[in-house]
Amino acid sequence: HVHLNEGEFTTRLMSGRVDVAASPDLTWRNLVQYDGDSKSLSAQSRLRWIYKPGQEMFLVGLYGWDKADHQSPLVPTTQELALKVQYTIRF
Repeated sequence: HVHLNEGEFTTRLMSGRVDVAASPDLTWRNLVQYDGDSKSLSAQSRLRWIYKPGQEMFLVGLYGWDKADHQSPLVPTTQELALKVQYTIRF
């Protein structure tokens, strides 16, 4: 419930998280959210692999869908995939 000077309203946000740790060096984190007011669904997924100490790789995906109204189907709005390689020089 949100109370503002201009008025008040109720919003609903549902979310779920699934995290998997295959080992200390390999993890997979996932988050899914649905916002009832904007009728949007989003999902984020991140795979992290530490292949050597100080060297790691991330694969990140971001996806989104929107609905015009409650009867409409979900329409894809966002599809992004990024790869990041991190290398630390130690001396």
